[in-house]
Amino acid sequence: FRSALTVEPGAAEANFLHYFGTMPPSLGKLFEVKPLGADAYYLMREGTLSGTALGPVHAELLLVTVLVADYSEWASVHIKGARKAGASEEAVAEAVICAVPTAGLSAWVIGATAMDVCWSGSTWSASGSASAATLKMPVSGGVLTKSNMPLWQNENE
Repeated sequence: FRSALTVEPGAAEANFLHYFGTMPPSLGKLFEVKPLGADAYYLMREGTLSGTALGPVHAELLLVTVLVADYSEWASVHIKGARKAGASEEAVAEAVICAVPTAGLSAWVIGATAMDVCWSGSTWSASGSASAATLKMPVSGGVLTKSNMPLWQNENE
């Protein structure tokens, strides 16, 4: 397979190290087992975060909304990205709130927890799987995951 787009050797790794501060285990694994996939992911990220009319602040805030709506532990990564790009704490909170109508109040739980992690200066760390980050929160088992997340339902629904 030959790609029409090429990535300079080392460019993807340098980009990820700059953005994340360290190589996330899942991306390290992708470079190890499928370097072309890592380059493709890099190009997709560049196209959605850097190469849009939205600008980096709004692109990061949209990713925050999408990730908290999916109850993703990776929301903190893009909250940090939004803050680094210049988003205010209020803008981040509003991005999280935008997920609540479609994903429920649990989206706020994920987002608020991620905001606490980011504001406290804590760093994300890989959980048992190499593809997810873990947010520490007082829940059963000590770690908030999709399987033990409290879900609140409107009784009228």
